[in-house]
Amino acid sequence: MDSNQLQDIYQGEQLFQEGKIEEALVIFENVLEKNPDNLSALNNKGVALNELKRYHEAIDMFQAVLKKDSDNANAAFNLISNYFATDNWREAENALMGYGHCLAQDDINLIKNDLAKFQSITKPHVPGETPQNSPFVYENAQEDVNRIIHSDLFFIMGTPKSGTTWLQYLLNGHPEILCSGEGNFNQLIKGLNKVVNDYNTYIEEINKAIGTSNYTVFSKENLQYLFVTIVGLLFSNIKMSPSIKCIGSKNPILIKELEIHASLLPRSKFIHIIRDGRDVIASAWFNNRRRNKADSKKRWPDFKSFVQFGVEQWVSDVRKARSFGRLFPDRYFELRYEDLHKNPDPIIEKMLNFLKVNSTPELAERCRWAGSFEKLSKGRKRGEEDENTFFRKGIIGDWEQHFDKESVDIFMLNGQSLLKELGYS
Repeated sequence: MDSNQLQDIYQGEQLFQEGKIEEALVIFENVLEKNPDNLSALNNKGVALNELKRYHEAIDMFQAVLKKDSDNANAAFNLISNYFATDNWREAENALMGYGHCLAQDDINLIKNDLAKFQSITKPHVPGETPQNSPFVYENAQEDVNRIIHSDLFFIMGTPKSGTTWLQYLLNGHPEILCSGEGNFNQLIKGLNKVVNDYNTYIEEINKAIGTSNYTVFSKENLQYLFVTIVGLLFSNIKMSPSIKCIGSKNPILIKELEIHASLLPRSKFIHIIRDGRDVIASAWFNNRRRNKADSKKRWPDFKSFVQFGVEQWVSDVRKARSFGRLFPDRYFELRYEDLHKNPDPIIEKMLNFLKVNSTPELAERCRWAGSFEKLSKGRKRGEEDENTFFRKGIIGDWEQHFDKESVDIFMLNGQSLLKELGYS
């Protein structure tokens, strides 16, 4: 597949994620006019047709893919899903028998469960879908939560302005990965703690006033259950195609509550991007001034005061994340911003292998293009500065333009040891 077709397919998938299904369909059809054997375009056209409820046409697309590649798990799962959508459970059962060898066990279990529901003449609940004006059904919501919590989840973390947004867009360019937004689960933990503590205090006061202990309060385990459930619900609200195998979220400050997330979501993985702390501080300085100049100036009246704050945050974040990585190497992937900048493809392939999704040079190129500075900045090249945007400059070593000797000395007092440890000069 040439690079133009690759970019067209990615553009179509982006339009699909934005809900512009008809526009996405046109792009996939244009690719197929040039290359009728393009399996990605065939599968994506089928997914778009499915979304438009043109199920029989979608079935034709997935069958065309499987005719050329009988081991294509995405097309197999999509085909069976569309048989369900047309109430054709016998064909779904036959397709499971014919293509079950290429499906993941979790997908097989899900299909078998839906088959059982069809056979009992019960319309199956579609995970993640709540019909408009339908009553709340606890079992359906719990099914969605369980599906998410037992999925392959990952979190992108790093001191803010280390490249977490770049990495999010890059990984979201992979057809089997959904990483389209940023959550603040640290704030969620704090909010839940407050709600539960306020409730418990109120109940304890009632118990004391009437001399009883009959009214129960929330336990620590209850609080943990609430957090995990809410995380599951948030992810289940995201619209995703059946081809998605891995669900991610960009959470830069998650590092500060890393142990809690890791223990409550034991299947989750963590990708930690590290950037030279001096560049982190320089980039964050401009970003804070852009977002709220008055508040930023009040907290840090000059650049030197911000350097003092920034180096403490950077050292604390990086050391905490790396400590976790030493304890749980199977759940932790570390990369440097600078290495991803200079030679991206080998690092991208390693990340994809870490997440256990398909990893090929073609997919690495697709991810690289999805996260390219030119694309994210809407046409600017790296080094062309625009202080009014989030993607300001996108280069290595910009700190040298903004640190004077005193600023360097302040940084080195706290950060020199870690700089050396990470291989920065």
